[in-house]
Amino acid sequence: MRRQLDSIRNSLELCLSGIRTVPVASDVSQPGSPISVDSEVNEWSDGSSEVSLASGIDTMTSFSEMPEYGQPFPNFAAKFERGLKLGRANGPHGEAIKRRIAQLNAANSSSIGATISKTARPTSSEASQSNGENPVTDKIRTLAQTLASREVKAPGIWSKESAAAAQTLARAYQEADDFESAFEYYFLALIAREALLGLTHLITITTMDLIAGVLELQSRWQEALDYYQLSLDSRASNPSIGMTHPTYLPIAVRIGRMYSKTGEPETALRQYASVLEQYSMMPGGGGEAAIAVRAEVAKVRLQSGDFSQASQEAEESIDEYERLLEKRTANPIFHSGHKLVVEARAALQSVKEALEAGRLAHGGPPTQSPMPTASGSEVGSSPNPETIIGDPFEGSGTSSTILSAAWSSDIAAYEAKLIQAQKANGNNHPKTLELMYSLAGAYASHEQWESAISWYHEALRGQKKTFGETHPTTLATLHNLGICYASMKDNASALKFLQEALTGRRSRLPQNHPDTLISIIQLAVVFQALKEFKEAIQLIGEAVMSCTARYGAKHPKTLSTEFRRARILHEKGDLEASRAVHEAVLRDREAMHPRTPNHPEILASKSQLGLVYRDQKDYDRAIATLESTHQGQTLTFGSLNSITTGTALDLAAIYWETEKWQKALDYYLLVLQGIWSEHNSGPTAGSVMMHNIGMCYTQLENHEEALSWFMKVLKLYEAEFGRYHEKTIGTLTQVAHRCFSCDKFDEAIGHYHRVLTAKEKSVQDSDETMMLVLFQLFRCTLNNGQNEKAFYWGKRFVAIGEETDLERRLVVKRGMGKIHAQKKEYAEALELYHEILANAEFLGQDHWLPSNIVNDMHRLYQDRDSDLDAIQALAKQRELISQLLISNPKAGASILSELGYVHARQHMHHEALSLLEEALDAIQCMPPDSEANSLKLMTLSGIADAHIELYNNEEARTYLSILIQSDESGDWKLSGMIRMAGALEKDGLFEQAKDVWMQIRDAEKRLSGFGSINLLCTERKIGSLFLRTGQTEEALRWVDAALVGFRCCNDPDAKVQATSTLSLQSSIYHELGDLENALRTQQQCVNGLETTVGESDKKTLDASLDLADIYATLGRGREALEWYDKAIAGYKSKVSDCDVRVLNAEQCRRELRRKAMVGEV
Repeated sequence: MRRQLDSIRNSLELCLSGIRTVPVASDVSQPGSPISVDSEVNEWSDGSSEVSLASGIDTMTSFSEMPEYGQPFPNFAAKFERGLKLGRANGPHGEAIKRRIAQLNAANSSSIGATISKTARPTSSEASQSNGENPVTDKIRTLAQTLASREVKAPGIWSKESAAAAQTLARAYQEADDFESAFEYYFLALIAREALLGLTHLITITTMDLIAGVLELQSRWQEALDYYQLSLDSRASNPSIGMTHPTYLPIAVRIGRMYSKTGEPETALRQYASVLEQYSMMPGGGGEAAIAVRAEVAKVRLQSGDFSQASQEAEESIDEYERLLEKRTANPIFHSGHKLVVEARAALQSVKEALEAGRLAHGGPPTQSPMPTASGSEVGSSPNPETIIGDPFEGSGTSSTILSAAWSSDIAAYEAKLIQAQKANGNNHPKTLELMYSLAGAYASHEQWESAISWYHEALRGQKKTFGETHPTTLATLHNLGICYASMKDNASALKFLQEALTGRRSRLPQNHPDTLISIIQLAVVFQALKEFKEAIQLIGEAVMSCTARYGAKHPKTLSTEFRRARILHEKGDLEASRAVHEAVLRDREAMHPRTPNHPEILASKSQLGLVYRDQKDYDRAIATLESTHQGQTLTFGSLNSITTGTALDLAAIYWETEKWQKALDYYLLVLQGIWSEHNSGPTAGSVMMHNIGMCYTQLENHEEALSWFMKVLKLYEAEFGRYHEKTIGTLTQVAHRCFSCDKFDEAIGHYHRVLTAKEKSVQDSDETMMLVLFQLFRCTLNNGQNEKAFYWGKRFVAIGEETDLERRLVVKRGMGKIHAQKKEYAEALELYHEILANAEFLGQDHWLPSNIVNDMHRLYQDRDSDLDAIQALAKQRELISQLLISNPKAGASILSELGYVHARQHMHHEALSLLEEALDAIQCMPPDSEANSLKLMTLSGIADAHIELYNNEEARTYLSILIQSDESGDWKLSGMIRMAGALEKDGLFEQAKDVWMQIRDAEKRLSGFGSINLLCTERKIGSLFLRTGQTEEALRWVDAALVGFRCCNDPDAKVQATSTLSLQSSIYHELGDLENALRTQQQCVNGLETTVGESDKKTLDASLDLADIYATLGRGREALEWYDKAIAGYKSKVSDCDVRVLNAEQCRRELRRKAMVGEV
């Protein structure tokens, strides 16, 4: 900026001398009268020390000199062209001058060069408004004409008069809220004054201050800081002004404020400290100015520093302002509306608000009830610290003010003052109406809406009579009435008053006035509450455009309005549009606060954006955004602040939706801590969160913990609402559910009885809640073994009829069928099961109930295995099963197959075979699927087993072949091959059996790998088949390999298998004629088996008989007799005395004894 000014100044100096000598254009006939010398001196010598954005710094006199009406004004372009001809000859910057001056003057002065009407126009009156004229436009037009006149008379491009006229025109644009035009003309005045007076002249410096003020109004903090700093440096460089000039420290204070706005609180504090140090050296310590600086220090520290120190400083500033107010109000010169009194009150309120915000940000309780907010606003009703532009309640006049905490805290005092005012002045006196208005505001600040509305109406009646229907005070009351009605959810009434307020403000106030904007936004909020989104979006769009025009697109108030628009779009359901607006606002806010990523406005945008992501089902982005928001809110506001816990609640809801129960539980617990920390929490505070916590524990299947939380809620509700209140009974139902889940059936039954008693008074059995209680009572009594009571509740539930849920009704019938089965009422049980299967088709093929019913029927058969009468009774239900085959073929075939297996376990193999073959025929007619194929394989296996038991080995092999070929998964294939090999061996087909075992060995090698116990057993079996076919050497090789494998295997059964293998090895030695090795090996086998499985085990006894046979073969009769005696005694005591081997052993023993007797003879 400094280089820009220097460049323009140098360019202008190059051509200034030539331009000043150029005469005025000849076509200008009657220029306006020149300014008097006195006027010129008064304007340029003004050195007012009062610096205020509201009043400005420039104090030049107003212009009364105007050209005569009817005279044409010269065009700026002609004068500029004259000057530029010489400018080009004297320097290279003429073209830049032309562009800049054209932008600053001609483009913004559409009236320049026009003919002024011969009829004078009033500048500010009701008449001008009625004639369609705007007094602000008239003023700007007049000042533009003045500027044109002064430029015409200038001896060069600029004169003191033209610079003053440009600055006055800039002031008019500023008053009309056209800040861009104001900035351009202030800049023009600055260029002129710097060229004419120099950079350090007080008038030039004053223009810098005005430019900085306009930039500050536009929230262009950094640019404002640059101009304020330039102004301060220029003051310090001028010996006649210096650092002791009255205007120096006020500008230094403004620089501190800009540092605070740009996110540099430490620099701001250093600046304020420097100012206070200089004030301390003045008489009186700086007075009110120093108080204001100390207040600014406190506010900066409340936002960024140590809260304990900052709050102490804020309290001290409050005390200073209160003492100042007492002093001023005690002076009769200062009435209540005096400017200095109003300013002191505003400053006091500002510090109080900063202190309150600091308390809330650090988790402290508020010092007063919150301000009532519009329905759906982000304050109070939602965890987002966003507010609509301005305050929802307004004070007298056109400016919105916040209701004083001191006013709202003492309603009784207001009422007493009002009574006195009514007696003294009547109901329609301004003082009385002001007290009525304030009393209404006090009630509203305590959320006493009905009383507030009553007093606002009373004030409104008087205001219309005293001030008129469009007076700002009347319109403010209308607006506040709308707010109150909206707070009571009476949106229709709110709409009426807000529309009336908006209509009045549109007609009374300039375009884009702040009060008009507030009414537009609040009206949009009410339309939003009414779900009339078309009107809401139209209004909020208008508000966005107005804010942009007044403040700029990136101003905080504009962004806040955009934020509101995004909220409305979200509620309307236009999620994509809402997301786009929220993301844009978030980017702008992050750019505005680059050093404070956890600024409340940024956090509010992130919070709402996360909710949009959630509704778009983009849960990952929603969680990431809200997690980041929650972390920032924890740092900014504290973990227990309602804003922070509001986001925690949103996160808990998302985690619940995504079934992340533990995360949901963690955040619900955080929310509960926040609720309990509130200073005004009620007796049932946190009950909803405790209920949600219980639900989370339920989903985590921690039913004991869930029960404890529901019990806490139940106790709260019983104490607050009574035992039979709706909320109490609802929670009692949850307690009963959790008792059931914890197998506390007696407690659950008692709770359900109490719920039933409460509901029977008001609802029928067909009510959904009643049906649920009856259903749960049935389940509890059934699981608790109270079959008679369960049967009663079941019959009552089923009697409700089709109104009950089909699934629950079938579940109850299943339970009743189980009761019949336990009472051996099999026919009744099967009848219920059949009915359930017939109706279960409506539940869908994949429903769990049909398969469970089939399992129940299987269990019914399995449990009756030892009860032949029961089996015969079940078998008589063939007609029922035949009906089931028609209605539900899969279930019927499954029942037939299971019934066949039951008969097989009873060794009724012919009956089993008949049932299984019938089941297979039914299965063949079914559509192929995995379940049907599994049932088919099981049935084929059962048929093959039945044939094996009936010694129909050839038939068995046929079905086993089908089984092996049909099994694609391999679950049945291996067992089928093993049984196939066994059947071949029984038929003496040893070679074929050996081939099948070879295939089995390959399959087991693929499944289990080398060295597995099953593979070694298979290899041993192959060795035994080589022995059966006379291939003893090959047999010995296979058996030796198996024996080595068993001894190296880590399987717990490997040692027993290795010992058993020794017996087979001994047999092979015996066949080879190696009787000594046969004897040695068999002795090892017997000794090993006695150690591993015991002397009385059948394996040991079989091995002992084999050992006795070897001794007999070797002619060692005495040892043979010992082992025959030992083995036969073991068989008879532990196994059976009718075993074939025992009979053969006894025959051998008799023969040996006979030989022994002959030998003795």
